[in-house]
Amino acid sequence: MKKIFKLTFVFILVINFIVLSKAAEQNYKILKLVNDNVITNYDLEQRLQLFSFLNNVTLNEDNMKLYADEMLKLMIDEKLQREQIKKYKVQLQSSEIDDYIIEAFLDSGQNINDLKNSLESNNIDMDVLRESLEIQLGWNKLVGKLFYRTSEINKTDLDQAKKKYPTLSEENIKSSLLQKQMALRAEKLLRDLRLEANIENRWGLNFNTKKTLGQNFIFDKNLLIKISNSIRSKSINSIIEIGPGLGTLTHFLHKKKYKQLILIEKDIRLIEVLKKKFDETKVTILNIDAIDFDYDTNSLKHSIIVGNLPFNVSVDLLYLWTKYKNWPPQHDKMILMFQKEVANRIMALPKNKSYGKLSVVIQSRYKIKKLLDLPASAFTPKPKVDASVLEFTPFTDFGLIDINKIDKVAKDAFSQRRKKIKNNMSNYLSEINNLSISSDLRPEDLTVLDYCNIAKKI
Repeated sequence: MKKIFKLTFVFILVINFIVLSKAAEQNYKILKLVNDNVITNYDLEQRLQLFSFLNNVTLNEDNMKLYADEMLKLMIDEKLQREQIKKYKVQLQSSEIDDYIIEAFLDSGQNINDLKNSLESNNIDMDVLRESLEIQLGWNKLVGKLFYRTSEINKTDLDQAKKKYPTLSEENIKSSLLQKQMALRAEKLLRDLRLEANIENRWGLNFNTKKTLGQNFIFDKNLLIKISNSIRSKSINSIIEIGPGLGTLTHFLHKKKYKQLILIEKDIRLIEVLKKKFDETKVTILNIDAIDFDYDTNSLKHSIIVGNLPFNVSVDLLYLWTKYKNWPPQHDKMILMFQKEVANRIMALPKNKSYGKLSVVIQSRYKIKKLLDLPASAFTPKPKVDASVLEFTPFTDFGLIDINKIDKVAKDAFSQRRKKIKNNMSNYLSEINNLSISSDLRPEDLTVLDYCNIAKKI
């Protein structure tokens, strides 16, 4: 196979296209929805850049639309193919993709890191290439799985091929005919998938996401159903959704039995989208900052708080709900999404490097359960990190302890986590001794209950 990647290649694009690409992280537009899969302007731009890079094609005003239209068709097909690959549980090892990259794109003396660095220097994510190849290789495996054993070679076709290619062995001719037949059946399958698919801009969007608001949307129907199904309470008064965005999760939440559904959305542009999608006689839509909403009012007793929280304010919101003066709170449960690293800190146990002040404070008031992990690829636009969905159920007994005291004790303890508590918790030594806690321990050795008991005594 011809090597088409050269490290010395100079990448050329029109100025407008370069500008678009540099701004892509802050300006996403949803171009197509393929069933529940999203194709954004950023996805398309990355693929066009990759195509230009690998094939030494200069994109300009004359050919841009043609290439963009064809690439968009290809990307739609890839979304449909990926669904089938997942449906039939076709497995593909990362090493298989690596081997293909080495064979197809690298010359002697080059390695994958060389290619990665060269792509990144041209503002192309290596994952764009890998994901495309993963679909290509997975589809080939699927075609073999579905059609190899059921494909038959017609005797007439075999005889004609023998006459046409007399120098080829019968085995090679049969193999060629078999591959051709499988390719035809694969194309028919893809045509059928196109006809059956819901390919549209379902949300009617021409929407630029705001990085400052941490806007990352989920469109995957299966994931949204899983999150929605985690709400199992039979006596829900209110469901409060933080950051509903385009209403993808709301679509499933509003099917639940409840007295009121409250949507809190900070972005005024999304308010109009939500109002068009949901009946305001049944759904309350508020254009406010989630931090400013009064969650502790009596009207919200037995409520459930749900949210794909913006990563940049997730901890602030969690502290807000955790530090109510009156405990237990009005809400019975919270189902919240966090950056995976933050989720790990929240749930960390003693003697774990992630265990710290956040772990102690939140665990002192909530029983916490991880519901599921979400890869970065589940979001649009795609963040740089994975996420986790956690369920929080308030304790009633720990709530009797002053949360601000727990916070202060934990803050002092973990301010110098490598030191023994007799050094960095000297203000609490009498309380520590009274509780028969060894002062030679380090902050990460103490349990949440230990910190609560210390806070009780100060």
